Amino acid sequence: MSSMTKAVNPVEEDDIRATFLAAEHEGIRLAIKGRFVAIASVALLYLFTRSGYFVEIILVAAVLLLLGFLHFKLVGSRFDRPWVKFVFITIDIVLLSVAIASTPEVAAHELPPGIIFRFDLFPFYFIALAVAAFSFSPWLVAWTGIAGACAWLATYSWVTSQMPMTLNWADIPRNQGPDAYLEVFLSPYFAPAGTRYQEGLMLVTVAILLAIVMRRARRTVYLHLKADSERKTIADVFGRYVPRTIVDAVVSDRGSLAPVHREATVLFVDLAGFTRLTERLGAERVVEVLNEYFDTVTEIISEHNGVVTQFQGDAVLATFNVPIEDAKHADRAVEAASDIVARIESSRFGNEA
Repeated sequence: MSSMTKAVNPVEEDDIRATFLAAEHEGIRLAIKGRFVAIASVALLYLFTRSGYFVEIILVAAVLLLLGFLHFKLVGSRFDRPWVKFVFITIDIVLLSVAIASTPEVAAHELPPGIIFRFDLFPFYFIALAVAAFSFSPWLVAWTGIAGACAWLATYSWVTSQMPMTLNWADIPRNQGPDAYLEVFLSPYFAPAGTRYQEGLMLVTVAILLAIVMRRARRTVYLHLKADSERKTIADVFGRYVPRTIVDAVVSDRGSLAPVHREATVLFVDLAGFTRLTERLGAERVVEVLNEYFDTVTEIISEHNGVVTQFQGDAVLATFNVPIEDAKHADRAVEAASDIVARIESSRFGNEA
C-alpha cells in the first residue's frame, strides 16, 4: 500500500539554512549589545582620562551607538540583506581608522602625526573582530580581519604622508651602543612600516583561524541538525504504525530491538467481503479505501499499546506485550478489537461504508 511504501522524506535543507540564519541573526543582535557596552565603557574611560576632549568623545560614541541601533533594527527585518552586516562592520572599521588618524592629542600638542603609533590603539581592531565572531559567520569574521588590516595600513600610509620623514628599523645604527639606538627608537618620527605590516598580518591570521574554527563548528552543527531531522522523519513515518515508545526505542538503538521471550496476544483483523469490494471499485479506489482503513486500525492498535507487525492484503496482524511489556495485554487486544469494530461501523473509508 502507498501508505506503507512511502519513502522517508529527505532532509529539508531550507529548514537547516533557516536555523543557521536565525542563529546568525541572534548572534549579531548579541554582538551589537556587546558593542554598546564596549563603546560606552571606552567612552567613559576616555572621558575620565582625557577630560579635555568631552565633545569629541561624546560625538564619536553617539555616532557609533546610533549606527549600532540602526543595525539592530535591521537584523532579521524585511529590509535585511546578506551584505548588510558586512557594510556595518566596514563602517565601524572605517570610523575607527578615521578616529585613530585624527587623534586630537597630536594637533593639540603639535606632535608629529606618527606619534599616534606609540599609543595602544591597534587592539581596538580586535574588538571589531570579536564583535564579528558573535555572528557565527566565517565570511564576516574573515572580512573583518582583512578589512581591519587594510584600514590599519591605509591609516599608516595617510599619517606618514603628513610627516617630513619616517624612520624605520633599518635606520637604527648597528653596534653603536644604546644611545644611538634610543636616539632613533625614541624619535617622534620613528614609525616603522614593518611593525604595521606585522600587526596587520597578525589581525588577518587571527581572523582566518577564527573563521576556520567557526566553519568547522557550523559543519558539526549542520551534521547534528541533519541527523536530528532524519531521525524525526523516520520517527514520524514509523510512528504511524507503532506506538511512540517503540519508535523512540528503535531510533535510539539504531534500528534494533533486543529479542525477548514472553507470553503475547496476537490480534488478526480482516475485512469481510474484500474480494467483492475489489471487483466493484477497481485497484486505485481499493488502495484509497485501504489506506484510510489501515490508518484508522493502526491508530487504534497503537492507542492500546499494540504493534502492527504485518499487513497482508486487507488484513492486519498486531501483537500485544511484545515488544512493549504490558501485563494486561490480552485485555488491551480485546479492547482494541472492540474499538476497531465500533469505528468501522461508524466511519466511511474512501467514501465507502
